[in-house]
This record gives sequence, structure tokens and C-alpha cells, in this order.
Amino acid sequence: IKRQLNVMSAEFEVEPNKWVTVFSGHLRSSAYSTARRYMDKDASWFDGISLYKRNYEIGKRIRDYEARNVRRFIDEAHAEGKPVIVTGDLNDWCRSDCFETLMGSDLKDAWWEGGNGFGWTYFGWNLRLRLNHILYSDELELTDVEVIDTDLSDHKPLIANFKLK
Repeated sequence: IKRQLNVMSAEFEVEPNKWVTVFSGHLRSSAYSTARRYMDKDASWFDGISLYKRNYEIGKRIRDYEARNVRRFIDEAHAEGKPVIVTGDLNDWCRSDCFETLMGSDLKDAWWEGGNGFGWTYFGWNLRLRLNHILYSDELELTDVEVIDTDLSDHKPLIANFKLK
């Protein structure tokens, strides 16, 4: 396992001489809770829009930079002929620049392919978002994906099972 930015990578031998590279991590947050701490305790969500917007713009620039760098590692794994899984708290939603950079033209989103419903993974400050993602390459077949209902974090874990094609 090696640390690359805010992402760890690991290679798993799933069959003799057949490896899968997994990237997992936590990209830069837009710090909604930090914005909330700067507001009066009785302030409404609407009152914080300017703070949320500022934090989102800062977080977006950093996430986009992180995504471009992680994408380089994804491309390297593919060049070596390894299937790839990218997972974690990406702190961005589907179709964002960060998300599209990570997906490229060669990864699929597990929730889009096999999920049921919205797949919300973040429930905070009156927001319902899917910020946790699992992306995977075509050499893998998705067999199951689900959001786990737990209160261990402000994010719900997303779990998927795969098999080699």
C-alpha cells in the first residue's frame, strides 16, 4: 500500500498472475460543517449560502487538482493491464468535473450500474448527496452494490462486490 495524495493504492492478486489495483481515499471537502460553525447557532441554512459557496469553490479547485493526479495513477495501472477500482469519499457529486476526470472514458459508476434509488451517502446540514463513490473498469463485473445504514460517520459507506469477467 502506498500513499498518493489523499489516496491510498493497493494491488491484489485475485487469480494467479491477475492483479487488481484499488485506489481509495478522501478528496478535499467543501467543509460545509466548517461554514456552519462560523454562523450563528440559530441561523438558517439559507443564511449560510455565501459561506457554503466560498468553501465549495475552494474545495472544487483542490478536488479537481487531486482528481487529475489520481487519474495519472489510474492510467498507469491500465497501461500495465490491471483492472482498476476507485473508491472513497470523493466529496463531489456525479457529473462534476472531479468525478468526470476520475471516470474518464474507461470507468463505470457502481451505483449507476447496479444501485437502487438515489444512493445518498451524505446527510448533513439539510443536504442529501451522494459523495461516496465506487468506480470500476470494464474487466470487472458488478454483482452487488448498496449503501450501508450506519451512524458511524456523517457519511454512509457504499459497498460493492465484483468478479472478474
